[in-house]
Amino acid sequence: MHTKDLNNRGHKNEIYDDLKKVKEKARETRDAITKTAYDAKEKAQEFVEQSIYDVKERTADIQEDVIHYVQKNPVKAIGFSVLAGLILSQLLRK
Repeated sequence: MHTKDLNNRGHKNEIYDDLKKVKEKARETRDAITKTAYDAKEKAQEFVEQSIYDVKERTADIQEDVIHYVQKNPVKAIGFSVLAGLILSQLLRK
């Protein structure tokens, strides 16, 4: 065998080894991106669920406050309702 052939084989082996390393790094990067995306999805889902819960709680609190106000001030509540109805009818008429 010639020295040139041995050098070519050695060079090909180096290239093959380098390609294996690149392939492994690409796999590691893909796995890291997948994990990061999965973690972000979980955090976003938790945030949305917590936000929905908070909105439901706040809505229930407001509803209780309105009921309490109407029970204590029925005349004012009717007056506000009539006024709101008049304003809406004027806005919707245009």
